[in-house]
Amino acid sequence: FTGFCMDLFSWISTELGFKYEYYEVEDGQFGIYDWKTGKWDGMIGDVLYGKADIALASFFITSARQAVGDFTLPYYNSGRLFAMKRTASRTSSVWGFIGPFQKELWATILLTALAVGLFQGVANLATKDIDDERDASDDKYEAYKERGFWEAVWQSFVALVQLGPEFLPRSLSGRVSAFFWGVGILVAISTYTANLAAFLTVRNVDKSITSAEDLLRQTEISYGAIRNYATWASFKTTTTEPYKSLGVVMQANEESVIVDDLQEGLDKMRREKYALFSDTTELDYHASRKPCDLQTIGRPFWQTGNGMFLPKNSQYTVEFNRAIVAAKERGVFEELDTKW
Repeated sequence: FTGFCMDLFSWISTELGFKYEYYEVEDGQFGIYDWKTGKWDGMIGDVLYGKADIALASFFITSARQAVGDFTLPYYNSGRLFAMKRTASRTSSVWGFIGPFQKELWATILLTALAVGLFQGVANLATKDIDDERDASDDKYEAYKERGFWEAVWQSFVALVQLGPEFLPRSLSGRVSAFFWGVGILVAISTYTANLAAFLTVRNVDKSITSAEDLLRQTEISYGAIRNYATWASFKTTTTEPYKSLGVVMQANEESVIVDDLQEGLDKMRREKYALFSDTTELDYHASRKPCDLQTIGRPFWQTGNGMFLPKNSQYTVEFNRAIVAAKERGVFEELDTKW
């Protein structure tokens, strides 16, 4: 285990002179009250039911938790925020004109141009053999005789950029293939033009999201929280706008927007247009770590302190509070904050 809390607890253990042993709770949860079973789960439950002496994490100090146990003095003040995938900036490139089509499509177009050119070249040669019987003094025929195999291939590629033809095929098969090739080029160029306009237009809905109110006013980006976290519980009970309305939307789409743990939320943000509400300390930490593709947005709300959770009337609460005060006086928190 590593992190701000781990280093702080290690310092406190040295200060108070005790040894400890960590373990991770089976359900991986902080701990909320289950109204169906009448019990607390997660780390809170392990402390309340005697399995652990203290719960160490970025615990929000809430009235519900404080009613059943003791919290130390706050060692960190935080709130709630939401995070989203960072918008990738569009960089200019000399090859930017290729962007509207996939590489496979470009290859298909070029190969089709070659195939059409080869077909017309063969048709040219076949027609030339037949037309050799014509009057060689015919000026038009003399010009036509110079149009051989490679000239037909060249003409097929020239048509891609909509230049006028230098000659027209004489055979029926050549003219039919030229007609359908021209129609195909017309469709391809029209599609390319439309895609190029969309490609060069910076359509950035994410840039307009700067607060929780902005999330509520749009429907393109979904948003949610982590199941069994205090943040999700607060959204279900708050009466303050816009968080009450946000909570109503989340509850209506709970199956698709509420994730089971933080890692699932991070993955969902990276895969989809999704915003995750959670603890500022967690979101700020992951947003600052590689690959640096996430960003926290807006100002923290529901700010409160983080503390360590102990059983009600624990004999260790006073000693831990004394150690936390000492750590603040000696600058330990500033050092850990800079480190993490």
